[in-house]
Amino acid sequence: GWVDRAAGTVVDHPLLGWRDVPARTVLRARTGLPVHVDGHARALADGERLFGRGARGGRSALHLFAGNIVDAAFATHDEVHHGPRSQAGAIAHLPLAGGAEPCACGRTGCLQAELSERTLCRRAREAGVCDGRDPLHVVDAAAAGHPVAARLLRERARMAGRAVGLLTDVLNPESVIVTEIGVIHRPDCLAALRGELDPARAATVTPTSFPESVLAVAGGAVALDVLYRDPLSVSPERI
Repeated sequence: GWVDRAAGTVVDHPLLGWRDVPARTVLRARTGLPVHVDGHARALADGERLFGRGARGGRSALHLFAGNIVDAAFATHDEVHHGPRSQAGAIAHLPLAGGAEPCACGRTGCLQAELSERTLCRRAREAGVCDGRDPLHVVDAAAAGHPVAARLLRERARMAGRAVGLLTDVLNPESVIVTEIGVIHRPDCLAALRGELDPARAATVTPTSFPESVLAVAGGAVALDVLYRDPLSVSPERI
């Protein structure tokens, strides 16, 4: 959701029903440790910047994260952009051409409503693909040869490609990293996503560098970014 890094607050997480939750204060009080927070897409963008395939190899990069929450991050000159109150990357209600999924905002075709893993799981359940509780079950069904599962994953990847197209038209990054379950696990999904883009742009799109450790890398990148920027800020008592 929307995380204000400077304030240490989860400003808005609609799926959890959270507003203005002082995450840093709560966790610091419970653990007695320094606590740093950031949004998921920005954390993964920092992970790519620090440890990914193209670490420090380009001047600008876009990261699209599509889980239950869908958001984005943009980095230029080795710096991830946050904006006022760290609201940069809030793209949940970006309208997608061809989208028909109802959104809680009252419209249809909003990016998060279309790409949410909840939507994928519900569609898989309705199609009889699997129990529809875990998106990895859809990937497993596709790997086992279920044609509907494979189609659902490709359709989701194509919609992600349309989102990438809209964002790159505005930001024009040198590279694009996508964290999306189909793109991570299936070459046909990566091809479907790239197929929504012109060939030059499609060639810049790669899956996340951390397919098996997205959550761990996101958390670690937030802490290590702070450490690397100011090593002397770390208390000797904590080393």
